[in-house]
Amino acid sequence: MGREKLSALLRRWRMEGLLYCGLLALAVSVVLTTAVHAVWGWPWWTGLFALGGCYAAALWLFPLWRLGLADIAAYLDRRLPELEESCALLLRPAAELNGLERLQAARVEVRFRGLTLPRPLRIPLLRALGWVVLALVVSAVIPRVERARAGRVDVSGKAAGVPLAPVGIRSVQVRVTPPAYTGRTVRSQDELSLQVEEGAALDWKLTTSGPVDSMSFLFNDTIRWALQPVDDTRTVWRLSRPAVHPGFYQVRVGKQLSALYKLELIKDEPPRITIRTPKPYIVVDYGESEKIPLSVQLKDDYGIADATVMATVSSGKGEAVKFKEQELRWDRSFGGTSYDLGRVLDLTALGLQPGDELYFYCKARDSHGQEARSETYIISLADTAQLMSLQGMTVATDVKPEFFRSERQIIIETEQLLSQKDTLAEAAFDNRSNDLGIDQKLLRLRYGKFLGEEAEEGGPGDRDTASMGAFGDATKILDAYTDKHD
Repeated sequence: MGREKLSALLRRWRMEGLLYCGLLALAVSVVLTTAVHAVWGWPWWTGLFALGGCYAAALWLFPLWRLGLADIAAYLDRRLPELEESCALLLRPAAELNGLERLQAARVEVRFRGLTLPRPLRIPLLRALGWVVLALVVSAVIPRVERARAGRVDVSGKAAGVPLAPVGIRSVQVRVTPPAYTGRTVRSQDELSLQVEEGAALDWKLTTSGPVDSMSFLFNDTIRWALQPVDDTRTVWRLSRPAVHPGFYQVRVGKQLSALYKLELIKDEPPRITIRTPKPYIVVDYGESEKIPLSVQLKDDYGIADATVMATVSSGKGEAVKFKEQELRWDRSFGGTSYDLGRVLDLTALGLQPGDELYFYCKARDSHGQEARSETYIISLADTAQLMSLQGMTVATDVKPEFFRSERQIIIETEQLLSQKDTLAEAAFDNRSNDLGIDQKLLRLRYGKFLGEEAEEGGPGDRDTASMGAFGDATKILDAYTDKHD
C-alpha cells in the first residue's frame, strides 16, 4: 500500500510540475506574441511557436517531470519526522528486507495512512497563475501604447495617422567623447538613442531637409535644451552637453515632437578586490613558517591606478597595547583592468613578536580616483611562553582585565583629546580622532570573539555562548570564561 501511495503521489506531482511549466510558458508567450503583433504585425498563429519554445525552456529550467519514487521518499523523510527517515524502505521488495527492516517498514506504512501529505507545488502554481493574469493585463496595454507611439512624429519626419511634419530631419550625427580616465577613443553614431560613459561630452549635429525656425530637445518632459543653427540656411543645428543625468528626450522641430529617445549612462564602478589567500583569520603556531603567502585579484572596468596593502601590527597587552601601521607597496606598476598579485607577508620583517597580531587589508584606486578596500584579515603569532605556562593552560583566562585595560587607555586618550580641542588645529584634532577610531576598531577585532560576536563559521557551541539575548553583554559572555572568585 505504501508503494502504491508513493506512486500516486509521484503522478500527481509530475502533473502539477507540467502544469506549472505550462502556465509560465503561457504567460511569457502571450506577452511576446502580442508585442510582435503590435509592433511588426506578425500573425497571431506565430504565438504557437512562441508557446512551444517557452514550454520547452520551462521544462529545461524546471525539470519536475524527472521526479522519481526515490525523490518522493527522500522529500517526505525530510518533511515528515513521523516517518523516521524510513520511507525508502517501502520501495524495496519485502524479500530484500531483514527482520528489523520489515518491522520498521510495517510501522511506517501504518503511520502513512493517517498523514496529510504535503503539496510543495501549491504555492508555485498559484504564483504562476498570477503571472498569467498579469500577462493578460500587459497584453491588453501593449496595443494602446504602440498606437500612441505610432501617432507621434518620428525623427525622420514620417507619421502614422497624422499629417507629415512641414520639415523633417534628414540626418543625425552624435559625437561621443568619453572621459579621459576611461582610455576610450572618440566615436560617432547616427542614432539618437545613446548609451555613453558617465561624464562623456556629447555633440549632436542634426540636418533638416529645409530651413526651420527653432529646434530643441525636451529632456525628461521638464528640461528644454535649445539647439543652435550652424549656418545662415538654418538647416544644420548643433548642441553640446556633458552626459550627467540619464533619462529620455524628444526632438522638437517647430511644434512637432518626436518619439522618446534614451540617454543611458554607464557608471564607473569602484575596483573589485578579492583576497584568495590567506584565510580571514589564521594562527601561526610555534615551529610554523612566519612567511605567509598573500594572493590578491584586482579588477576594474576602466583601469587600476594604484594598489597597496595596509598592515597594522598590534603588540602588547592592556594599557600597553600599541598599534603600528605600515603601507606595503606592490613591486609593479598599474594601469590595466585586471591583475593577479602575489607577495609574501614576512611576519619577522614586519616586526611581529610572539603574542602579536597582524591586521591587514588591501586597497585599490582606479583611474577615476575611486577607492575600494577589502575586509580586514588577521594573522596571530602564538605566544609560546604564555601557552606553555601554567596560567596559560588553566581554564580561567585573563580576557576581561586585558580588554578593559586596553579600553580604559583609549578612554583616557579620548578625554585628553577633548580637553585639548580648543588648543589644537582642526586638522590635528581630526587626525587624532581618526587614529583613536582605528585603535578602537582594532581592539574590537582583537577581543570581539570574547564579547559575543559570532564568527562566520561558528558552530552550535558558539551560538550557545553568544546567544541573541546576551549579544554584546560582556558580563554574561565572560561568565563562561572567568572564575567568579577572581
